[in-house]
Amino acid sequence: MQHNHKNPLIEKPEINSDQIIGRIKEVLNIKTDTDLASSISVSKKTVSSWRRRNSIPLTIILLVSSMADSGTDYLLTGTDGRLRQRTQHKGQM
Repeated sequence: MQHNHKNPLIEKPEINSDQIIGRIKEVLNIKTDTDLASSISVSKKTVSSWRRRNSIPLTIILLVSSMADSGTDYLLTGTDGRLRQRTQHKGQM
């Protein structure tokens, strides 16, 4: 028997590569895709491909997170995961 119920805990989040690339450039203090490509050792065509496919490799997110000392939550969603966790914990008390 199959259930057609969506589990909100495992629902696939909406990915917007343009926004993620924008946040990556922000935390690295970079203005252009060309400079971004150079700083993470990929070609500009690769960055363009990420935009076109709406997909960025996790290895790049982890690399940038390490380079910029920025959380992956911020890079992926634009929010600070620590703040969200603190807020959730307060509601549970």
